[in-house]
Amino acid sequence: MDVRDGIMYKMNCFKHENELCVSSGTMVYAHRIYNSLLVQNFRVYNPLDDDATVKINKGNIHSWSGVRTLRTTNLKQQNLPGEEKPRTVSYQVLSILIEDPMTEERSRGYSKETIVSRVTVVVLFEPVFPDTLTVRAGKTQSYSFITGVRSSTTPIPVTKADLTQAASDYGVIGRERKALESIVQAELAFALQYPEAELRTLHTTAWNRLWLSGITLSYSYAPNTLNGEEVNTTLYYLASHMPDYYSVSIDGNQTVMNAYLERAKRRTTCSPPHNLLESTVHWQPVRSFSKMSSLISTWYSTLRLARCDAFFEDGAHGILQAALLHIGQFHLHEKYASCGLSAETLHRDILFRRVQLNQPGVYVNVEIRIVPGELSLSSPHLMVVELSTWRSDPPPPLSMVANSKTPNILPMLSQPLDAAFIAPIRPSADIQGNQHSDLLVWVEHEAERIPVFVCPAGCQDMPVEVKKTRLMVPFLITIPFSVLMYFGTQDARTLMEYGQLFKYTDVHPGPNPDHDLITLHRHGHAFGGLPWLFWISLGLLITLFHLFFCKIVYNELVRDHSDDTENPSTYASNLRSPQALATRAYIKAQVASRRRSNRDWDTMP
Repeated sequence: MDVRDGIMYKMNCFKHENELCVSSGTMVYAHRIYNSLLVQNFRVYNPLDDDATVKINKGNIHSWSGVRTLRTTNLKQQNLPGEEKPRTVSYQVLSILIEDPMTEERSRGYSKETIVSRVTVVVLFEPVFPDTLTVRAGKTQSYSFITGVRSSTTPIPVTKADLTQAASDYGVIGRERKALESIVQAELAFALQYPEAELRTLHTTAWNRLWLSGITLSYSYAPNTLNGEEVNTTLYYLASHMPDYYSVSIDGNQTVMNAYLERAKRRTTCSPPHNLLESTVHWQPVRSFSKMSSLISTWYSTLRLARCDAFFEDGAHGILQAALLHIGQFHLHEKYASCGLSAETLHRDILFRRVQLNQPGVYVNVEIRIVPGELSLSSPHLMVVELSTWRSDPPPPLSMVANSKTPNILPMLSQPLDAAFIAPIRPSADIQGNQHSDLLVWVEHEAERIPVFVCPAGCQDMPVEVKKTRLMVPFLITIPFSVLMYFGTQDARTLMEYGQLFKYTDVHPGPNPDHDLITLHRHGHAFGGLPWLFWISLGLLITLFHLFFCKIVYNELVRDHSDDTENPSTYASNLRSPQALATRAYIKAQVASRRRSNRDWDTMP
């Protein structure tokens, strides 16, 4: 799974009799902009000397439950390389009803005699392709399948009469099905005009622009600790459940701009109550669809309790910003914003990228680093917390990096959408250079003139303006504890007044992080940077040395006074006895006599 580009890859290898393997690779992605499209690229490589037949496993749609209508339609495909004439692609069109019977609690507000259940209408356009594919010897063949699928945004309350005529074009179910079919068919008709590579470029570019906002967390080797992989995977699931409204071109529509600014006023109530980095239920691994649904529901409930649900109206970008605010405990107010992470939890490097403040289009980067402090005799391994913030450049419009124009699709599904509403044309140079074609880029360019000021906890000194260069912020702690830093978008004096609203008994530099805990995160143990096996080996060597030394001392001091004639000692203390001295004198005399004899023989003529 490539989280950054939003693409899933799968590889298969099939062994043949002559030890060669027929390999196949599948690339699947649900398009980030065209929400109805599920694109699958299938590639097969045949290294054999003979043609190979590959069987494609696909589900039997006729056996699916809830299928109400089934028909076939034809669309023109012009995105095949090397083919000038369009190809006719057959699609099976299905409409599926997912019923949710009404309970006594859900039936409140409805007439019990009429409403029997709530249904979700799902429309599926599946391409018709053969069950087997033949690949020539020594060749590689690629196939691209584009599936269209869309469902109702909210369940529809229906009566028995509505369920009876669900297969017809009349009634509430029929109207909803026709609206969904028109949107899916329009997106398919647009997607089939261009090569799959251009659709993939749009998809990956939209995901990369979305990931400009995010969190970077230093890797921790401590057991059962949250790391960046779990964080980014969870944020990916959150963003995938929301459409990307801001990748849709608005072509300078001031009405859309005003609606966005009006929605932004309701976000100033977002106030996360606790630190999610220490939570265990918000970062569960996803191994099934049920666990994914449970994880998403947990996050939605948490964000609603924090009064951050106003961000849901902005799609994937809004849900990502709400999650970042909650993780970093950023509190939004009407006139200012604050970062309220507790000083006791700052043991790792954290970077919050492009966090939106209380003003639309105003983004800041906030970094918390654990760096070595000044060396001292009392604490040679002193670590300090370093806070910094800066503003980033706005991203380019999507139309400048994509080769095909994004369709202006209405997010409301209650009205049918004509297929001719989307013009499958390439963008002109004017659209590519127009910053107003992209809502988020437009808002951020308008907000570049808004100044951003920052001050540390307590805001005792005059706030400093945040530029596009890194600005160091003092790490201060107030008693009682308030926040790490304040951000304001009006003027420095006003922000200083907001920061001094509370009465503090003391404002002093923040505490130094626990060195053992930092070492545990960075190395997985509290013994420093060397592996644990080194320290065990060193301890064993020191122990063996001292045991050997103790044995020598024992032999020198204790066994010297024992009268053990059967096992005489060979240490130096025993060599100083009278018998030993006499023996040594006799040996020396014999050696001297032999030397004199040798000299006499050497001097004889």
